[in-house]
Formats: sequence, structure tokens, C-alpha cells
Amino acid sequence: MNEDSLKPCPFCGNKNPEINISRIDKEVICNLGKGGCGARIGWYVSIQELRRAWNQRVKRVAITERGA
Repeated sequence: MNEDSLKPCPFCGNKNPEINISRIDKEVICNLGKGGCGARIGWYVSIQELRRAWNQRVKRVAITERGA
């Protein structure tokens, strides 16, 4: 994946999130009208910052039960 592309939505897996640019800010939207879930992240000034935030994922760790 190159740094200009967006990862799929972390909530629904939609592979086509969109960047929306307004006069005030930039946001990524998982568009409901195109099969997405409506998730969004915004209020970034630069597109690079916006892409980095959207593409960031939490590392998954195994959860184990604790013995008493």
C-alpha cells in the first residue's frame, strides 16, 4: 500500500473511503450512500495528516483469562 492510499474502513471494511475537502478542513468519510457505515474522521489541515490518522490501526493482542 502506498502512502497516498487509504486503508479500508476499520469498522465495516468498505474499501472505498473518500476524502472530503471543505474550506475549513479535510475529512475521510466511509460513505453511507456507497455501501459504507458512515464512519468519519476529520478536522485535519493537511491531507498527509488526515491519511496517517485514518490509516492508523491499533495492534491487536491476545486476551487471556487470569487464574485466581
